[in-house]
Amino acid sequence: MLNKRNLEVVKFAPVKESRYTYNNILVGPEGTVATDGHMLAIVSLPENDPAAFPVKDGLNFKAGKGWKPFMLAANTVKGLMKAIPKVKGAFQEKLGVIAIDPEQTDGNGNAVMAVTDLNSSTVLNPPKVDGQFPNYDTVMPKPEDATATISFNAEFMAELCKLAAQFEGRNHTVTLRLYGPDRVMRLDAKDPHTGQTFVGLLMSLRPKS
Repeated sequence: MLNKRNLEVVKFAPVKESRYTYNNILVGPEGTVATDGHMLAIVSLPENDPAAFPVKDGLNFKAGKGWKPFMLAANTVKGLMKAIPKVKGAFQEKLGVIAIDPEQTDGNGNAVMAVTDLNSSTVLNPPKVDGQFPNYDTVMPKPEDATATISFNAEFMAELCKLAAQFEGRNHTVTLRLYGPDRVMRLDAKDPHTGQTFVGLLMSLRPKS
C-alpha cells in the first residue's frame, strides 16, 4: 500500500524535464522512487497489512503486495494524492492509504488501486507509463561503505540551507564541513557580488539504533 509520503516523492520528478522517464515516479514492491537527475528520493512502503484494508462487498479488488515495478506520470501522482481520504488519528494508518491489487495491476496497462473512507470504496485505474526508469542502483552507495555518519535535525538543516542558498547565485552552492560524529557541523557560503559570507552551525544528534 502507498501513503501520502510515498506519493510526495513526485516533488523530485520535474514535469518539464525533456527526458520523459524523469517525469514519472517508480512504484515498486518495496517503495516509490523519483529523480530529476540531480536529486533522488526513495520512500519505503508503510508496514500496513493489505489484508486489513477494508473493501466493500462485491468490489472486484484484492489488496496485496509484490506487484511488478511500474511508472506513473507526475501529473497522475498529483491526482492520486487528492484521492487519499483526509483522516486523522487512529484511522489515518488504515484509511490514509492507497491499496494496490497486484494481480490486476500486473495484468494490464493500468494500475488497479483503491481508496476507502469505510462508507464507500473507490477503485482507481491510473495509466502506467511505458519505458525504463533510470537505473539508480548503479549510483546508490551502501550505508556500510560510508566514510562518515552523522545524524542531524532535518528541519534545522533545511532552514540553514535556505538562507545559505541566497549567497551563491544560480548554483546555490554550500560547503558542508564535518568534524566528527559528535561534533558540530559547519556550512559556508559566499556572495561573489557583495562579498558577504554565511556561516551556519548545526549540532549533530545521536543516531537512532
